Amino acid sequence: IYDAARGSSGLRVGRAMQALVVLQVALALALLVATGAMVRSIVRVQHDDLNLPGSEVAVARVALPESMDDDARRRFFAAVEADLRDEPALSAVALATSVPATHGAWRSYAIEGVSYESDDDRPSVRTAAVSPEFFAVFGATPLQGRAFDARDDADGLPVAIVTPKFAALHFGGRDALGRRLRVGDDEAWRTVVGVVPELWIGALDALLTEYPIAYLKWDHN
Repeated sequence: IYDAARGSSGLRVGRAMQALVVLQVALALALLVATGAMVRSIVRVQHDDLNLPGSEVAVARVALPESMDDDARRRFFAAVEADLRDEPALSAVALATSVPATHGAWRSYAIEGVSYESDDDRPSVRTAAVSPEFFAVFGATPLQGRAFDARDDADGLPVAIVTPKFAALHFGGRDALGRRLRVGDDEAWRTVVGVVPELWIGALDALLTEYPIAYLKWDHN
């Protein structure tokens, strides 16, 4: 009886060790993949011209209490923007939910004229809500169309600005301007009014992943 129990115990220990080795190998491979991705990102950052401004841009993050409603948040940021514009040392001021080299929110979207079997079939896009001077602050001159301006105020037509990756993915060689998309749970169709250079919304993984980016005007977010 002792020998049989010992053999059974040894079998269980052997299987446990095998499982442990497999787990260790899996963790090692995952770590290796993550390290390789990080190294590729660093190498690309060192060798690619990301077209981002340097020390002349200052960024501050503001987190408001969740208890504040949307109207209170809009009033707060409007006041902050107005105060900053009065600072003589600042040549331009912009508000944004994300800036280059930071993560943008993933939201589902639909392209007008494209059928989707269900909402789960809709693709996702990184988004950032930005004020009109955002692209000027980061030196991103529109490649097509225009940036946001006074025509796109809260009472204006809902609009969006996309990147070349987004335009190529959905419109191919056709003009992206005037095409419409719907973002998230918003029922309004947003008209594309501009195509701007890539600004790497999405941190370093944006350098490795060919995903599209869509910008929404701050007032309409």
